[in-house]
Amino acid sequence: MAFEGYLWIAIPLAVLALIVLGAVGVRRMQAFNLEVLLERAMPARVLAEGVPATAVVRASTDAEIRVERIYILTRLTLDIQANGPVPAFEAEVLAPISPVKLPDFATGRRIRVKVDPATRRVAIDQALK
Repeated sequence: MAFEGYLWIAIPLAVLALIVLGAVGVRRMQAFNLEVLLERAMPARVLAEGVPATAVVRASTDAEIRVERIYILTRLTLDIQANGPVPAFEAEVLAPISPVKLPDFATGRRIRVKVDPATRRVAIDQALK
C-alpha cells in the first residue's frame, strides 16, 4: 500500500528519465552523423582548395570492405613529396578503388594528390574508378 502512494510520482519520473535519455542518445547520434558527413566532405574541400603534390605509395592494404559491392576500400600509406609550402611527410588515406585501377596504386607507384597545408589532410587527385 505504501508503494501505491508514490506511484503517481514514480511513473512520471520514469517517463521523464526515458525522454531525457532518448534525447541525449539522439543528440549523440546527430553529432556522430555530422562528424561522418564532415569527414566525407573533407576530401572534396581538399581537392578544391588543396596544394597539388605527388606521393609515393609505400603500402597498399585491402581494408576488407567493399563499397557498392565493386570498389575495394584500400588503405594507402603515402610518402608525400615536398612541394612549395608543404614539407615532406607521411600520410594514410582510405580510398574506394576500382579493381581495374588497383595497379595504379601499387607499392612504389607515384600518384597525384592534393594537400591542405594547414591540416596536412590529403586527397587523391587521380581517377579511382
